[in-house]
Amino acid sequence: MKKLIFIFLLAIPLCKAADPYEAWNLAIERTHEWQQLDYLNLVSRKLQIVPDFEHNVVRTLSLNDNLLQEVPNFQNLPLLEILSLSNNRLQDFPSLSNLLLLKKLYLDENQIQDIPSNLNLLQVELISLRFNNINQIAEPKTLLQQFPNLGKLDLTGNDQLDSRSVQDLRDAATEANRNIRIIADNILPEGNDNTVNSF
Repeated sequence: MKKLIFIFLLAIPLCKAADPYEAWNLAIERTHEWQQLDYLNLVSRKLQIVPDFEHNVVRTLSLNDNLLQEVPNFQNLPLLEILSLSNNRLQDFPSLSNLLLLKKLYLDENQIQDIPSNLNLLQVELISLRFNNINQIAEPKTLLQQFPNLGKLDLTGNDQLDSRSVQDLRDAATEANRNIRIIADNILPEGNDNTVNSF
């Protein structure tokens, strides 16, 4: 079994460095087994730009709790299977169609407004979009076609999304004989004025 190596980079406080990206490069230079990393954790690094990744075998990448407004297509991570981008500032669903092995995608707590119909994430089994700003699901049938292996879609906490849109998606899955668990807790009833109560 391939050796699993964890790198947390907690020993180098990037947020205090004069140049956070210089500190990032230094950290990588000190990692002698960089080429063998399976799991790369860059959580809470205050990153505004995703560092370059080249010629490595990362299978799990966590970039949670940063300041990212956009991300690259990660073309240099062809073996990536799990990508977590939760709690950033993303407004658009990232374009990741080149990640042919991607199975799990976490995009919770961003500002994403819709799910495009040209993503073609053929191997993705799980997509989590909890607590975003999704307000509609356009063309449910087309949406499902680009996720042929999708087994779970979590839309919890998208307060602008009404139950009719969710039901249309479920109906499309049933019609296509797809067994997809669609989680949509806290979704507003159809015709609601989208007023959200404060707790």
